[in-house]
Amino acid sequence: MKRIKVIAPLVCALAAAVVPGAALAGQGGARSSSFNECRTDKAFPSGNYEVNNNNFVGKQECLTGKRGAPAFRVNTSGAASKTHGSDAFPNVFVGCSWGRCSPHSWLPKKAAALGGAKTSFQADERAAGTWGAGYDMFFDSKPIRDGQAGVEMMIWLNSKNAYNPAGHWPLVTIDGTQWWVMNWETTGASGKHWRYVQFRRKTPATGVKNLAVRPFAAYLQQQGWITPDWYLLNIEAGFEIWSGGQGLAVRNFSATP
Repeated sequence: MKRIKVIAPLVCALAAAVVPGAALAGQGGARSSSFNECRTDKAFPSGNYEVNNNNFVGKQECLTGKRGAPAFRVNTSGAASKTHGSDAFPNVFVGCSWGRCSPHSWLPKKAAALGGAKTSFQADERAAGTWGAGYDMFFDSKPIRDGQAGVEMMIWLNSKNAYNPAGHWPLVTIDGTQWWVMNWETTGASGKHWRYVQFRRKTPATGVKNLAVRPFAAYLQQQGWITPDWYLLNIEAGFEIWSGGQGLAVRNFSATP
């Protein structure tokens, strides 16, 4: 989802490696089979998903890839944050985010109806700088398609040069895997407040395949942060970048109901 630079504790995940594949590169216009997207905060359809160049503070960032594929590479990154707030979250998503909805989307969907929802994510993460890799998902009491949602849930799988939550936050087991859970109320530059929740995998992972979404939503319900009638608005996979990040790539992403 579109972000406004947030002043909050720096967040990231445990380091892990993903086996890289062939390079994603290309350049061309709207009718080309490849893209080189350098416009600020620009989202566009790619198959049944949306690729989002979410460089929300306006620093130069270019994404390259093949049209129609749920994938991209960060070809250029001007991220150089010196605060707790990140500079960009390039991602590929399904659902609705700030007025953009992916083609034929099955989201928004009530949390109570997420029993079969699964997602897979693979990445190439050989990049310098400070960044985290994983998921961003938003929930709200209404099936909004634009604006800031009430709860943001991140699931971090990897990071570089960032804060270690071990010993500082609760450790929980969700769907057979241990995660540190961090949460706080955060505020955007516009003054809008929302709850931020982050799950950090204790054991390094090389990626996820068929990760069940429902158990994470159930944990939010147990804490009273959402109810079963709240809606999951989107599922985004990408990279929270504070600095550097050139070469990061989503190699494959899927999310199914």
